[in-house]
Amino acid sequence: MWRLSEAELNCVSTNIRITSELMQFEIGTSTRRYFPPSGTAGLDRSEVSGNKRLPAPPPSITARRLCLEGINCYGEDIRKRSRFQERGFGFVLRSRAVTRNRLEAFSDGVIAIIITIMVLELRVPAGANLAALRPMTPIFLSYLLSFVLLGIYWNNHHHLLQAVEHVNGLVLWANLHLLFWLSLTPFVTAWMGQNHFASLPAALYGVTLLCAGIAYFILTRTLLRIHASDSVLATALGNDFKGKISIVLYMMAIPLAFVRSWLACSIYVLVEVMWLVPDKRIEKTISG
Repeated sequence: MWRLSEAELNCVSTNIRITSELMQFEIGTSTRRYFPPSGTAGLDRSEVSGNKRLPAPPPSITARRLCLEGINCYGEDIRKRSRFQERGFGFVLRSRAVTRNRLEAFSDGVIAIIITIMVLELRVPAGANLAALRPMTPIFLSYLLSFVLLGIYWNNHHHLLQAVEHVNGLVLWANLHLLFWLSLTPFVTAWMGQNHFASLPAALYGVTLLCAGIAYFILTRTLLRIHASDSVLATALGNDFKGKISIVLYMMAIPLAFVRSWLACSIYVLVEVMWLVPDKRIEKTISG
């Protein structure tokens, strides 16, 4: 177990105070810009608006901006990875974990909304006996199938991002591409359940699963492109056999839906059972 030195604790305290002052100052003057007088370092900055002279921002704000430009409170270049950064106390706007955490939080929220929309499709029966529930059996089974599917995607998405070191714009779009196909799940689920697993709804359900599987595969390939070949992510994913075989099975199930829809649904269940088997590659790689 490590301990922070007194200088490092002072640095954390200083940056917290600077951030607070920056927020308070810029909230009150968010519509104004500050220009440093010529020949100064910017510590006495002010702006003349008509006959009103605005106060200069606190000097610590200037220090904060210097920090963001690459100079920390020790006067060192933080663009070079230091022992202080390796402990996870990097500056907020330069931390690689911020974008990754926001990506994961946004995805979690979207998946939660999708599940909520699906459960709202389960209408309360008019009767108060078991016979009233019988017509809802296909609807409930399709809901169960999709709920497990979304749970698998949420679980694997979470573990995937644990091995991610950084993301870029392409990763954000690849993630949105995945969420787009997952957002169609409530529609195809309700259509398939209300039509008792008819051929066309079952086939369209398979198309949605196929596109979501391809989107997840694209997401992993996009992440691998910005990580080294010996990174934790690359080591954990390996050849991604389960992801590739899932896409193949979905492609087989779609035409089978027009022959026997229950065969297509059986393949959907088979893929989910395959993914329900615990896959601890990422956990083992990270812990190792």
